Amino acid sequence: MYVATSAPYGYQKEKEDRHRLVIDERYAPTVRMIFDLAKEGKGISAIRSHINMLHILRPSAVNPNGYERHFDGEDDARRYEWSNNSIRGILRNPVYAGHLVMGKRVSPSFKSHKSRCVLPENYTVVKDVHEPIVDPADFELVQRLITSRRNAQTKKKPFENIFAGLVKCEDCGYAMRLSKVHRSPKEELIDEYGYMCNNYKTFGKSADTSHWIEARALYESVLADIQKHADEALRDNSSMVDKLLKKAGRAETDRRKALEKELKQCKARLSEVDKLFQSLYEDKISGGITERNYQMMSRKYEAEQTELEVKIRELEEQNRAKSDEEENAEQFAKLIKNYAGVEELRALLLNRLIEKITIGEAKETDGQRTQEVKIYYKFIGNIL
Repeated sequence: MYVATSAPYGYQKEKEDRHRLVIDERYAPTVRMIFDLAKEGKGISAIRSHINMLHILRPSAVNPNGYERHFDGEDDARRYEWSNNSIRGILRNPVYAGHLVMGKRVSPSFKSHKSRCVLPENYTVVKDVHEPIVDPADFELVQRLITSRRNAQTKKKPFENIFAGLVKCEDCGYAMRLSKVHRSPKEELIDEYGYMCNNYKTFGKSADTSHWIEARALYESVLADIQKHADEALRDNSSMVDKLLKKAGRAETDRRKALEKELKQCKARLSEVDKLFQSLYEDKISGGITERNYQMMSRKYEAEQTELEVKIRELEEQNRAKSDEEENAEQFAKLIKNYAGVEELRALLLNRLIEKITIGEAKETDGQRTQEVKIYYKFIGNIL
């Protein structure tokens, strides 16, 4: 149940049930606009500037519980001045994905009247309580983009780290840290940067090796892989789905074969019982069996017929139903073919498509440097 005094911006309390939120279409479009701008990769300050330019009333100016009194005696323009905190509060609030949240602030002890803020990832969340204003998948995407921007900005480097939060060391699992190469300036900024294992950077060779990879090499490797799979999905969607299902192993094939075998056995037994029932009836008519024995055998066969018919329906439904592997393969093929012909990588694209990227240690073979880059896509993982 929603128990706060007022509803969040974009919602209102239901008249029949004050503990339930319903969408307020007067302000929900502004919430959707804020999330759309965030999905485009815009930062909080840029979103705030855009909203202020549109002259939209700020949340505290439309609150039905009297917070607008804070604007009494002030310039009317103040009612339209959004703050960074207002934008951030909306983008970080799971309520807009249809969830309820508690535990945003905690007290150190029951004796203390002070409380401290909790990170959004540590909130207590109850999912799917009311209608969402934004799609839950879009909400999660925005959270990743905000975290990605936060990680990139803390480095205070002019280079846009579009891989922030995605690149991991293959061996120890630590994040790969963006580092500048100590060399003269290059024509393109990307050639001045690379990634190294954060574990190695912090603790040295005793913890791990550097797993160093040039930023351009990583960029080109990921772009080529996305282009390859996107073109394949666009050219022959079903072929890609089949390929992904084969990658998932023989488990699904074995499951299908077992279902078909059991279904065939049940149908054969049902046909056999039907014949036995017919034969039993003929024996009764000819006097070859007593009425008592006929009734007893009849009930037995009827019960088995009913049981077999139910079982056959269940098996046929299971056989028609798609497995998780099929659903995931189809979702991925549908998603990636939207990026056929892509020529440039952006943080939004990467966070939509990719779960993580792991970097192996470079090896020297016959004077040639090789390094394994594994891309784990959403829904289906690494495509071999």
